Amino acid sequence: MIVRARLEHAEGSADELGLVLADSGDGPRIVDVYLGDVSVMRNYRSSFRKSIRTRGFDGLMEDLERAIAKATPDDR
Repeated sequence: MIVRARLEHAEGSADELGLVLADSGDGPRIVDVYLGDVSVMRNYRSSFRKSIRTRGFDGLMEDLERAIAKATPDDR
């Protein structure tokens, strides 16, 4: 199932979202998000595949840990 939504920003612009839902047994859960025609999961998959191909699984994990550290405040 796809649920369509429109995010309206304070400055007047808007983004169209598509939330892809699947039944997880405990009710629906979001399994992908489309921003316009771009799939977030497809982008992640492509990026992960490239990291694994060039640096292996350990390299992918290092990339993810570095990204998390950058996005997470130091005062955990």
